[in-house]
Amino acid sequence: GLVIGVLATVIVGHYYYKRTITKRLSVYRLFDNRIFAGIDDAVREQLKFLYRGEEVSDLQQCHFIVANDGERAVRDYIEPLTLTLPKEASILDAVVLHRRPSELAVTVTHTTDDKGLSRLTCNFPLLNKNDFFVIKVLIRGAVKISDLTFHMLCEDLPRTLQAQWLPPSSTVKPQKKVEWIGLVVGISFLIPTITTLFCLYL
Repeated sequence: GLVIGVLATVIVGHYYYKRTITKRLSVYRLFDNRIFAGIDDAVREQLKFLYRGEEVSDLQQCHFIVANDGERAVRDYIEPLTLTLPKEASILDAVVLHRRPSELAVTVTHTTDDKGLSRLTCNFPLLNKNDFFVIKVLIRGAVKISDLTFHMLCEDLPRTLQAQWLPPSSTVKPQKKVEWIGLVVGISFLIPTITTLFCLYL
């Protein structure tokens, strides 16, 4: 009974310990739209679009959600979350549309490196569990969002993050549920222990 009790404690404790050390940062695609898509070519040739004084031949608007959906806070990264666009595209503007909690400190900047590549950088000192922010990016040109890869250098996190579509389950308010794994494991080890003690009592 003592041995079984110790084993049950170790297994259940290890399970919940693994849960507490899980660290995960995700980037989700929320919106992707080419502004000039669907305009007839003959009409498009007669139109001239300016954005902040710059002529734009093609414009794409994307919304991304950066979320901490792990169990640990994301902080003290070596290199911030960065997105580099291919040469045929460049970032015109990038802003934070929403953040949770509202006091979350996050800034986004867009620059051009020595090779002429446009780069988006997201800086946040601390992203706790369930914290997230939404960014809007205006891109001159057309890119496949599925081909874009975010890069980040942080302990216990992968170096690259692929933007994926937001799963439908994420928009549903989570319900309280029983931790069946822990309950079943605990009961499976508890029954033999109780049986042994009962036999000893008899």
